Amino acid sequence: MERGRLTGSFGPLFSLRCCPLLPTSHRMPVPKYILALLLASSLSLTDSAQAISIRPDQPVADYNGLALEHRYSAAGYVQDVFGSFCTATLVSPTHALTASHCFDDDADGQIDDGLDPAASAFGFEANVPNFSSANISQIAFHPQWSSSNGDAAFDLAILTLTAPINDILPAKITDATPAGLTGAAIGYGEQGLGNNFPSSIPGANDRLAAYNVIDSVGMTIETDFDSPQGNTSTLGSSTPLRLEGTTGPGDSGGPLFATFDGVTRLVGVLNGGANEAGGNDSEYGDVSEWAALRTASNLSFLAGFGILPVTPGLQGDYNRDGRIDAADYTVWRDNQIAADGNEDGVINQLDYTIWKNAYGQPASGSVAVPEPAAVLLTLIGLLGPIRRRR
Repeated sequence: MERGRLTGSFGPLFSLRCCPLLPTSHRMPVPKYILALLLASSLSLTDSAQAISIRPDQPVADYNGLALEHRYSAAGYVQDVFGSFCTATLVSPTHALTASHCFDDDADGQIDDGLDPAASAFGFEANVPNFSSANISQIAFHPQWSSSNGDAAFDLAILTLTAPINDILPAKITDATPAGLTGAAIGYGEQGLGNNFPSSIPGANDRLAAYNVIDSVGMTIETDFDSPQGNTSTLGSSTPLRLEGTTGPGDSGGPLFATFDGVTRLVGVLNGGANEAGGNDSEYGDVSEWAALRTASNLSFLAGFGILPVTPGLQGDYNRDGRIDAADYTVWRDNQIAADGNEDGVINQLDYTIWKNAYGQPASGSVAVPEPAAVLLTLIGLLGPIRRRR
């Protein structure tokens, strides 16, 4: 569902891929005493959505299974009491990363009327439950989200949680480029098929994932949904991956993961997309656009919350303070999930060996994409067809 059109840094304008049940302008503020009653017990989340557009010629069970792989366990949903819906990723025990436009569609730096992060739930279930407790205390928008008038490259927001989540391994970010790698998108949004979107998929979980080749990397990242017939390619090769797919409404704020030499990292956050091959959005030919986390501005924003890049191939910074030292050993000794150095879901001697071998090394690199001049972004943003957020 389109909620507004704002400039994307890659050039064209994308449709936002969040899916509120009611447009922001149609939601009335909720009296404080009603919110208090809701938050005192739990949020009623009865309108579960389903996610990701997939190939109809591949088993849905494989897409379900991909979404449940341990390396993607940090992906989750965000839903408020009104039914407004987005996807997000745990990036520290107390923080989740999503898209600014999920709570600030008009990019004025203020939470939209009728939305309240404190009346929202962040969770990880494969199928969104009917009731979830509110667990978000506040939200921080990327400062350039408003100053750029809603540029997709800065469509990031940090959700602060009311209590730490210690049983899910937070996703790690990187400043390395994922160009040409296979990306994995996870979402809880509207579901459908490459030749029929939206549509019901029997057996599909709310949480789905799909692969796609990362074709373009700059201030933003782009992927396209290729048809098995090879006639809808917009970027790169026209041959699809076996579990290829794209994003849809409700997937906004969701993660794009890439695996570097066997190590999985979070590389992008979904802004939106559109079909540039002449078909319907989220069908074959659809292009998804993600805010690239590796840019200098985005790394600086995340660093303000203690979220630092971990260079692929250099692990062991279990407390994520930018150093590999004795403090990280303490995290491993205490059997904390953050000490899962090889990301296999088990804390054991292998993770100790990873820390020992990396001891004394710097935990993050310093390579980041320089920011183009603002005027260049503006000129580029005038080009191309209209794309909407998700």
